[in-house]
Amino acid sequence: MTLVDFPHRLLKGDVVAYSWHSPKRTSENEEYGLRLEDYIRTVPDFPKVGIQYKDITPLLGDAAAFRYAIQAMVAPLRRLDADVMVGVEARGYLFGAPIALELGISLVPVRKVGKLPWRTYSAEYSLE
Repeated sequence: MTLVDFPHRLLKGDVVAYSWHSPKRTSENEEYGLRLEDYIRTVPDFPKVGIQYKDITPLLGDAAAFRYAIQAMVAPLRRLDADVMVGVEARGYLFGAPIALELGISLVPVRKVGKLPWRTYSAEYSLE
């Protein structure tokens, strides 16, 4: 069971869960030579044997690829009419902030218990 804290204002409205998958290849992104998988490095056996760590620093280091990744994630979210973007820990902040900015909504950070300094809600959940 894992416990997380999130800011007090999160539960004031409906919460929508959304899962994003890699964008389909289109003539537009191939025309510009942007394939997101080319910007995500796999590091075998990190942090331990059997784990295939996905290193996103090459994506973050290339402005055009990062912009494309954000635009690809934003496109299906526009129809949701969301009030907030929830970002979970490190990668959720890196991608959640520019997505929220593009959508014109707030970013709500979700952290482990005790990592946020103000009033929070807490939720327990178990991993599948």
